[in-house]
Amino acid sequence: MTHTFLDGCLPEDDFTRETVELLESSAVSFSTLYTAGDMPVLKWDDAFEQFLERRGNVLEDMLLDGCPLFPWREPRTNLYFSQGNTPSCMGHADDFAYRSSLLMSIGLGAPLRWDVTDPYQTWLLSKNGNTRGGQSVGVMANFANKYGHVIQGSKRASDQHQSAIVFLSGTGSVLADKIRRCNRAGLGVALGNSTAVNGTMVDRNEVQVAVLGGTWAHATSFNAWFKRNGQEYVFWTNSHGKRYVKATFGEPADGAWMRVDGELVSFLQTAPRYGMPYACLSEASFC
Repeated sequence: MTHTFLDGCLPEDDFTRETVELLESSAVSFSTLYTAGDMPVLKWDDAFEQFLERRGNVLEDMLLDGCPLFPWREPRTNLYFSQGNTPSCMGHADDFAYRSSLLMSIGLGAPLRWDVTDPYQTWLLSKNGNTRGGQSVGVMANFANKYGHVIQGSKRASDQHQSAIVFLSGTGSVLADKIRRCNRAGLGVALGNSTAVNGTMVDRNEVQVAVLGGTWAHATSFNAWFKRNGQEYVFWTNSHGKRYVKATFGEPADGAWMRVDGELVSFLQTAPRYGMPYACLSEASFC
């Protein structure tokens, strides 16, 4: 790809690797989430898997009862922003993952306050104000966890909008299944990769799915889940504006569905080069 804004995710280097290792060394069990002060780094352990299963079952029942596929779109909260001509994709991927998790929690009745966050300003602070070049997955995760996200109209990160994060280890179908489980439970996942999406198509279930082709160095996120005729899908959110043709099912102008055992596995083949993806659990000021 030739456009600068498609090449904003940096491959994992020694500094990023050390940053992630330091974060993981402080990881705690999910059971300590609400007693640990600042939002922690969490372990993918039995307690976390049990949480995902319980919460996923609740959300799946809600879908069967007619709740919308995108609860975080219903109040027209404008989850999506275009990154424009800046290499800020990692800030957008992180912000989309954080915001969708927060809005899912609000939809489930959590007493949290909704504030619009600014993905560009959060990304800029994570780079110490440097507008040139991209950002890595691990460094972005570290900033969102330790300092939080910038509220729209501000230039400072808010410690009321930190992310608890869980790094997703594994490759191929193992990693795809972890993303599926997180999305099913209403948690957004941010990641980088170099396998590009160059369009969409309608599959046999009449679902608009991504078509893969070409390369990029790009960060995106996964934010929703559903199942049709036994096939599981996750929704991939992009930050490119009207790059794809808009469809009636999903919003390919800002993303597309991926079949968990199809496009998602292929899409993730190049993710390890950029470091481990991470899931977000959000916090906000109480009402």
